[in-house]
Amino acid sequence: MLWILSGAALASGSYPGVVAQELTVDSPSCAVCHDGATTFGTVTTPFGASLLDAGLEASNEDSLIAALATLESEGTDSDGDGVGDIDELLDGTDPNGTGSEVEAPAYGCVGSTRPGGPLAGATLLAMLAGVLLRRRG
Repeated sequence: MLWILSGAALASGSYPGVVAQELTVDSPSCAVCHDGATTFGTVTTPFGASLLDAGLEASNEDSLIAALATLESEGTDSDGDGVGDIDELLDGTDPNGTGSEVEAPAYGCVGSTRPGGPLAGATLLAMLAGVLLRRRG
């Protein structure tokens, strides 16, 4: 059982976690790409469409990293407000033009990896279980 818990805790993060790691920001909400969605699915936002145009492919974290780099180097501004998408994410604002802050994933958004998020808790739980099992053995 410990192996299963630690394997889940060490799994690669979802796209919000990749964005957080690449840009050193809190994980953005899935809604930054999926209008109103709390999980993966069809991209429906201007920022998400810009990522697709920059080469984003489904289930390919490397393509997300490359697409983020492309948006940054090109200064892509999906909502046309004069501030580039990557700069908006770095500032904690929504690159889709809502004028609001980007929210961290709510419960149910796949694989949040932000510090203190659900995967961090799973890692701590797995480590605690390992210590307890060693003490009993």
